[in-house]
Amino acid sequence: NMKIYFITGILISVLIFSMYLLIKINGDVRKKAYQLFLKAEELFITGSGTFKMDYVVENIYPYLPNYIKMFISLDLFKKILQKMFNEVKDFLETGKTSNIIRGDYNE
Repeated sequence: NMKIYFITGILISVLIFSMYLLIKINGDVRKKAYQLFLKAEELFITGSGTFKMDYVVENIYPYLPNYIKMFISLDLFKKILQKMFNEVKDFLETGKTSNIIRGDYNE
């Protein structure tokens, strides 16, 4: 019984990580997210980061394919976009990309 929970947990984790990579790698979603990050910064100069992220999420999530939304809740999608935003922000601040942005998954 404990084995089943463990295996189920592993499978769910792999599935969520796969969906994360699918969204991250999907050029259309990624491109739209980056465009909306910039637009939110322009539109809501004095707004909070949470307000800006909500704007981005609300303008992308409804257009995701249903097979992705079956596995990724709105909250999880928001976390994925936050991670993408943090990576872009780090790049802009340091000029260096993380391994995941460059695609160097072996390092």
